[in-house]
Amino acid sequence: MFDFQASLDGFLSGFFAFLNELLNALFGGLASVFSVFTGGGAV
Repeated sequence: MFDFQASLDGFLSGFFAFLNELLNALFGGLASVFSVFTGGGAV
């Protein structure tokens, strides 16, 4: 029988890990862009 709960838990854990990496990359990029502007100099 197909274990829906286990597969759902596995999917959600993988999805949130991916989402966390995506947000980290996104905010890391935004932080570097803002640091360029607030640092008063284009790299």
